Amino acid sequence: SRIAFALVLLVCAMPALAQASSAMPFPYRAEYEVLSDGKPVGHATVQLRRDGIGQWMLTSHTRGERGMAAMAGLDVQESSRFAFDPASGKFRSLSYHYRQKAAFRTRERSVAFDAANRRIISQDQGREYRLDYRADALDRQTVTLAIAHALAQGEHGEFSCFVADREQVSEHRYRFAGEEPVSTPAGDFPAIKLEREREGDARRQTTIWLSARHGHAPLRVVQTERNGSRY
Repeated sequence: SRIAFALVLLVCAMPALAQASSAMPFPYRAEYEVLSDGKPVGHATVQLRRDGIGQWMLTSHTRGERGMAAMAGLDVQESSRFAFDPASGKFRSLSYHYRQKAAFRTRERSVAFDAANRRIISQDQGREYRLDYRADALDRQTVTLAIAHALAQGEHGEFSCFVADREQVSEHRYRFAGEEPVSTPAGDFPAIKLEREREGDARRQTTIWLSARHGHAPLRVVQTERNGSRY
């Protein structure tokens, strides 16, 4: 199964507040501490950059450095390529790739968004799935950028996005859960708190804190599983 993480910001190289409300995404690089049930197990690096051909790349690299994560040699890499239309403020996913190595085992998944042929193709461990096409479908990484952009434009309340992942395109709903500061090794930051609403699966929870000072980039992410474990 996919490894889920809690992220606590360590170092963040981002633009100042004056750029946070820009209509365009901005490049950034952030370092996070990865926790499992409150205990540090590794670090993650997240980077958003232009790719030089009018598109964007969002990448993350997580490394296990303590406990079982270190023993298993955990190494997780994700990459998303997308386009952004400043006129409409819409994100358009182009491709997504996920690769996890742990304990001599490698797992890979990918999603290709083919607008020209109106198809979305998902591949998971050699199996191929043809998903129902939606022009507004995003990959699981880019959806966070779309929500951050909506917040930067002054939207609040509930946020809904369609996400292509593995065998289906499903609707992800998040609700605004207030504002509260987040303490990190890099200092305290004001943050907007969002909670994902999961129909029929209330025991699984995802909570995201986005930095109001840095273009609503993620400060902290907490995943609670059905058994109560928190990542």
